[in-house]
Amino acid sequence: MSAPIPVIVCGAMKGMANLVRTKMLPEYDVIYAGYNIAQSKHEVPQIISGNPPPPVSLHTQLGSNDFTVPPRAIITGGGYSEEMFQELYQDCIKACGSKENIPVPFFRASREITTRLAAEGNGPVPSSSEYPAAITERLKNKLKEAGIGPGIEGHGTGSNGEISFF
Repeated sequence: MSAPIPVIVCGAMKGMANLVRTKMLPEYDVIYAGYNIAQSKHEVPQIISGNPPPPVSLHTQLGSNDFTVPPRAIITGGGYSEEMFQELYQDCIKACGSKENIPVPFFRASREITTRLAAEGNGPVPSSSEYPAAITERLKNKLKEAGIGPGIEGHGTGSNGEISFF
């Protein structure tokens, strides 16, 4: 089996970040599992620009915090509003010098997709115990669709800096 694919996951709740991190295994290694939005907004741009802060100084110790292999994707959960996401995204652009220099695509949990699936009876509501597994499965499917998955060579079909919803 190939090595797990390194990814960054950012959310608003420590418990959810930890559940998603464990459910991403064994295909994906969550090298950074941020759950404090303000801290993640500061730390993630440093990581993807190639200037990560010392792992012991990070607000989160849920992920491996091993940045020797660069992440292949940045993922934000449903706890990120449009405004919070845009702040993180713009800070990443600034840290990398331009959108074209961002080395990874972004993936965002969509509240609209979650609400629609729950209303159709095809998925759980976010407050349910089934939600972490369901959203992680949707994420894994989206990553594979973008070419970021086990056994997929290269960097995927998505453009770096591109934003995709799952």
